[in-house]
Amino acid sequence: MAKWKYYALLAALCNASIGIFSKSTFTQGMLADQVAFYKCLIAFSFISVLLLFDKKGLQKIIRLAKGWWKIAFCSFFGIFTLCFFETSAYSYVMVPTVVFVLLGSSSITTVTLSYFVLKEQMNICHLLGFLLSIVGLFYVINEGGMELISIGGILAMIAGIGYGLFLSMTKKLKVDTSGLAFLWWFIGFGMIYLFVPFVLNKPSLPELSSLPNLLLLSLIPTIGGYFCTAKALSGGDANQVQLFELTEPVFASVMGFVFLGELLHGAQIFGAVLILISIYLASQTPQKIFSFYYANR
Repeated sequence: MAKWKYYALLAALCNASIGIFSKSTFTQGMLADQVAFYKCLIAFSFISVLLLFDKKGLQKIIRLAKGWWKIAFCSFFGIFTLCFFETSAYSYVMVPTVVFVLLGSSSITTVTLSYFVLKEQMNICHLLGFLLSIVGLFYVINEGGMELISIGGILAMIAGIGYGLFLSMTKKLKVDTSGLAFLWWFIGFGMIYLFVPFVLNKPSLPELSSLPNLLLLSLIPTIGGYFCTAKALSGGDANQVQLFELTEPVFASVMGFVFLGELLHGAQIFGAVLILISIYLASQTPQKIFSFYYANR
């Protein structure tokens, strides 16, 4: 298997760990806004240290300063909206539920903005993916005694919408997302945004017992997930990488069951499958699907 495929799978594995580490910090007395802020603060500090020994990286930081407002705009959705609301959602619902709702709402947002903002053509695959995401979200959120207006479900959907906006706006504004220099600006602005709810809600220093989980949360999903995705994109195209990273909710479900005893039930599983299919369809064209079908007959 090509090296980029391993990086794509590793990125999915890293990102799937967010819920486990977040819930572990909650058990140690930390609030969601504190977890979101401190994980970005630690990640930003770690990246800053690495860039001190990277001359090219420092030069790129200066070059990216010309378009700082673009990164700041994307960071609001990609860091603040995603991190704050996703972390908050884990306080209310299971890890698999958050991940599938997040991905489903992100898929709906991305398809919508691709058509109305990026002016891309919507084919039958995009439309089917859009509709399946809506149906899948309904089943994932409503099963197990949850209501459509549950706090956890709403928070996860807002996080997904933020992620979809981030993906679309970086493409619309043509932001260079490669390298640690971009991540330095990106997480730096996000950290400033996250500082506001952190200060407004009884700010405090983390307990020593919570530091290991915060460090893991900062290094594995925050930095590791991005690094592995970037490495995967250097070898495969975006659609191919996205398909391999569809394993993220599968990894998250397994981790949720093994470490927290959380498991999707009944119609939730059906809804989760629909969301996975919808994301696959949203990244394809009818021509690709038919060519794959005829090539494997």
